[in-house]
Amino acid sequence: MMAPLPDGRVPMWTVLDESDDEFLAEWAEAEADALAELRDNLSELPGRPVPEGDLHAASARLRMVLRDGQPQWPRDLLTACAGLNETALPPEDAELWLQVAAGIVAPADELPGDQARDDDLAPEDLSDDEEAMVALCTLDHYDWLAVSTALARGGAGTPANADALARFVSEYDPDEIDDQADAAAGMFLHVVGLWRVLGAVDDDDTLTRLGWWGIPEAVQRAWEPGDRE
Repeated sequence: MMAPLPDGRVPMWTVLDESDDEFLAEWAEAEADALAELRDNLSELPGRPVPEGDLHAASARLRMVLRDGQPQWPRDLLTACAGLNETALPPEDAELWLQVAAGIVAPADELPGDQARDDDLAPEDLSDDEEAMVALCTLDHYDWLAVSTALARGGAGTPANADALARFVSEYDPDEIDDQADAAAGMFLHVVGLWRVLGAVDDDDTLTRLGWWGIPEAVQRAWEPGDRE
């Protein structure tokens, strides 16, 4: 498998490349299907107005977190998720907020420097940021489709703690029973913590007006073709 072919290709690498291409094609198809279903779901609901005041206040807090020169959670994690350069943040509030929120759905980059995940590390050896990144990358299209649809339908004030989000996933389609509710809730714990920083949920883990508008918008943004390349 390692002997070069006449055209110079190495069979093992060719097989691996083809497997990667097949996986990426399947992932893109699943993403497109989820995006279409989410948009269908949202089209059946009333419009969700942008809460401009809340957006401005949340974006100002977010800029402080991302630009602060001192180590501050979750700056490194959010910067990696959003693929941001902390010295050149988007000037528009909505652009910044949605880019960061979309990064929670589909992380764009790895953690910086010595926080980059080592595949040889045991789960108990991961840093908090590494553990959060693994959780975010484990959640799939179905999880986000179920959660963003339920929150859009429920509106501001909807419970959005980790257990509630896991329940939304298990209830979204009776034919897709989720028997890993505890594991899903554990992964969503990281999501809820980051949403608090963005002002998408409040300190009681209920959906805010900003989250009602922004979470479904961010999920769509994360899945739009080419938008996060």
